[in-house]
Amino acid sequence: MIDAKMSNQMILKEIGRRLEKLRINEGLDQKGLAELSGVGLSTIGKIESGKTSAGLLNIIAILRSLGRLESLEYFIQPPPPVSSSLLNRRNEERKRVYKLDTEKKSLMNNFSWPETHNKQR
Repeated sequence: MIDAKMSNQMILKEIGRRLEKLRINEGLDQKGLAELSGVGLSTIGKIESGKTSAGLLNIIAILRSLGRLESLEYFIQPPPPVSSSLLNRRNEERKRVYKLDTEKKSLMNNFSWPETHNKQR
């Protein structure tokens, strides 16, 4: 299990061990995985032994070839949307965005109801 107490190097080794187990479970040797993923054979060996950081593109290629691309969903989950109630808890106000204060004043000063609105009254 990966946790905050582990060093970056220890986490790297754990990721390598997990990728190696996935490869073995799929019945592939390193050469077969290299051919399927397009990642160099020596790079795969270094990743599995935790001797190098893999680079995200290599990890994506490896997971794709192992049929495990969906595991990236757990890597960085999308943040939830921020609602106005959360903004209120942070004592922040919702603000309308204008390019310039002069634009805001111009919009407010030049506003008038359409003629059709005035006739309906």
